[in-house]
Formats: sequence, structure tokens, C-alpha cells
Amino acid sequence: MLTHKYQTLDTLDKAKPRTFVFYVASFCCAASVYLAITLATTLSTINTALAQTNQQDNENVLLYLSAILAIQAESDDTESGANGSPNLPSIPSGSLCEGFAVNDRRDRPMQAMAIPEPGTQYRDAVFGSKITRITNSSALDSGIIKTLYSTVQAWNADESFMLLWHRGEGHFLYNGQTYELIEQLPFTPADIEQLFWSSSNPDLLYYPNTVVGRTVETTQGSYLLRGNEIMSYNVRSRLFTVIKDLNSVCAGRRISAGNDAQNIAFNDDVFALRCGTQGFSYRISNDTTTLMQSSAGVNAPQAFPSGELFYHDGNILNQQLVPQRALDLASVNEHSNLGRLENGNDAYFAVAFAANSKNSCGDGVGSVVVHDVTDSSCRVLVGPANDYPYTLSGTHISALAKQRPGWVAVSSIGYGTEGDTALEQEIYLVNTDPQESEVCRIAHHRATGRLGSIGYFAEPHPVLSPSGTRILFSSDWNNSGKVDTFVIELAGFLSGS
Repeated sequence: MLTHKYQTLDTLDKAKPRTFVFYVASFCCAASVYLAITLATTLSTINTALAQTNQQDNENVLLYLSAILAIQAESDDTESGANGSPNLPSIPSGSLCEGFAVNDRRDRPMQAMAIPEPGTQYRDAVFGSKITRITNSSALDSGIIKTLYSTVQAWNADESFMLLWHRGEGHFLYNGQTYELIEQLPFTPADIEQLFWSSSNPDLLYYPNTVVGRTVETTQGSYLLRGNEIMSYNVRSRLFTVIKDLNSVCAGRRISAGNDAQNIAFNDDVFALRCGTQGFSYRISNDTTTLMQSSAGVNAPQAFPSGELFYHDGNILNQQLVPQRALDLASVNEHSNLGRLENGNDAYFAVAFAANSKNSCGDGVGSVVVHDVTDSSCRVLVGPANDYPYTLSGTHISALAKQRPGWVAVSSIGYGTEGDTALEQEIYLVNTDPQESEVCRIAHHRATGRLGSIGYFAEPHPVLSPSGTRILFSSDWNNSGKVDTFVIELAGFLSGS
């Protein structure tokens, strides 16, 4: 299933499909276009065929026609994404915890296991999840291939491509279904995690550019990079686009998405950045740059998925980047991710080690605490208040499932590497819907993080896919000295394959 021989984009569409579903969808889409062009002739032919065939054959023809027409109707009734991109696939409904024990708080000790070979799928010995090792970092001098970060989506809008970072080499494009390596991206963003997929156009990446003096091919012709631009890159056409030159704002300072970058707004319209300590936002739709009136420090303002609100150092800002309210946080610098609740409200998901000051959700201590930023209310989802362990060290949260708002994937390392107590060395899913509260533990990641020889780059940094059906994570596999990336395929993904 996995090779590290480069798979070119020219041959990508000829690759063996991962699932029958994708084959049928591709075939049906092509057929629907043909049907639209030659509808009258086709209907006449079908009538003749039906008259000449038996009942069973008629039923088969009708079933086939129904499938084509259904796909065509869905395409006609749904708006295309930005830049004329194709519509997104349907998303499986139901709980992401299907097949796993829910709200289990008992210790489930990790079992000893040798690292699988690249491309090998295995079952977690304790939780039963299906996991595949998708990389082979032994081929790199650095020995590290990992996700960008838990706050940045690895998959594109339709999950046909994904990104991983090879330490010492750069960012690489992979097939999002077969996990085959395709090619290295021909540019370097401002930092590892400052590279963002469009949420609607599956071919488009955005990034803040800091490179000066290099000529790139753009949709407008050759362009000499000046630095401090918002750029996009189309992975199929291999062309760049200058979204906005921000040198008038940056005035010689370096553009950045901040020290703890979050994914861009789901509408692909709003970017939140800083140049030096000047924080600002840029909105594509009206070509407007809005400056923060106070120093941003090292953290840029971050746009929530709606693109209407922003987060900065514990404060919720409006579109003018003016603080509206403060969240009840003991610390504004813990691991966190901006996402959405099941009702669509923007939300701040965070780790909390110390009690908050206002008691807005008890003491607010937990591995997963959610804040509804529309009213600053909060709830402890995983913590001592609901009989889970005290906040675990090395916990990261991924709230990036655009099609499954309210769900987050979490990884915790803990205070040892044995994985013998609840949530230690584990990946788990959390449903934030108060009417259907669910926590399910799904795998031991075996990553030692800062407790091992590699440190930060050996942290799992899980990423929940846009559809919420897969989770990427990285692991040094019990302090092996190498870091590879693995994927967990959940029931919603497997049922469609």
C-alpha cells in the first residue's frame, strides 16, 4: 500500500482506487456530464433498451440511471467551493466513537509491541482500532516525518491529498487515500505549521511568504518574491498566486502567523497575522487590512472558523480586532485549538493545569476544557470534575473536523512512558455536545515526546480529518530514535471503503 517512490500528479488519477466508492463516484460523475450533453438521445436509447430486455435487466438499468441522476441532482443543488472547486463528498453520520467503549475511565495498560513495517496495518492490542504506519523515516538523515501540528489540517478539503513534514527537507504532498508520497512542495513557509489548506478548493494551499528574491510562476506570470506576501499554491497546476502584498503593513518586519499558529477561517476569506509585534487581519473579499491597536507580542491574532471573531492571549476580538470579552483562563499559553461546537458556535478548546479565577466552570482544570466564545461560558469535558485523571502533560487537541463540529481528537503523553494509567500514552475522541457527551479512548500512540531522546518532534500532534473519519499522529515508538506518522481509520471511513 505504501512506497516511498514518488508518485507523480500526472499519474495520480490512474492509480488504483482505494475504494469501490471512489471508483463509482468518478465513473458516475463522468457519465452524468455525458448524460447532460446527450440527454434526448440517451433517453431514446434507454427506452429502446428497456423494451428489448427482461425485467431483471430493466431493474439494473434503472438502478444505474438513478445513481447517475442522484449524483447530478446533488451537484446541481449544492454550491461549488471557491474557485469552481468540486463539491465535497457526503459525510458519514453517527458517532465517531462507533466500535469503541464510551466514557470508560478504567486503566487500560499499554501492551508491548514491535514497530510495524512501513505500509503495515495493525490493530491496537488494547482498544482494537485499525492503524497503519504510513511513512518510513529511516530513509531520512533526520529520521523524522511528522504532522505539521494538531492545530493545522493535514488533509485537503476532499481528503484526496495530505501534507507531512520531513525534518531537514521540507513539506511533502501525499495521496490522502493511499498515503503514497507524491512530491516535495517547491516552497518554504514562514514556519513548519504555517501552511494551510483551503477548506473548499481541494487543490489550494495558503501560506505567508518570507522568501525574498526568488522568481515563481504565478497565474499572472513570472513574479519576483518580495517577502511579506500572502500566497496560494495550486498543487495540480503548480502555479502560485499573490493574494496580497503586505509590505506596506510590515514595513521591513517579517510576516508570521504567530508562535502558535491556528488553522485559517473555514471561509477561506480571513487571515490573521503579525509583522513583528503588529497584529492584523486581512480579508480577501473586500481587500481590507485591519490593525490591532495594541502590541500583539509573539502571538498573532487567530481567526475562529466563522471568520467573524478572533482570539488573542485570552481575549475574544471582533472584526475590528477590538477586545469584546475575556475567557476565564488560568493561563493563556496552554495548548489549545480553535474550532466549533455542535451548534456551530466558535469555540476555544484548551488544556488547563490550574484553577481559573472566576469559577465559570468549576475550577476549570482538565485535559480538555471547552469555551463557547460567543458568551464566554465553559465546560470541563475531560478532567477530575468528571472522574478523569488530573490534566496530563503533553496533551494536544485537534478540533479541525469541519464536517463534524463539536468533535475533537486528543493525544496525551502523561508523566511516564509506561501507558499503564487512563489516558496516558493515549489518543481519544471527545464529543462536546452536552446532550450526547462521549469520550472514547481509541489507541496507544507510544510517543515519548519530551520524555524521550528526540523531544518536541516526538510528540503525537494528532490531526482529525475534515470528515472526522481519520486521525493522523506521529510517534517515536517507545523512544526508538525515529519519528514516523500513522493513521487511524475510524468506522465512518471504513464503512465507506
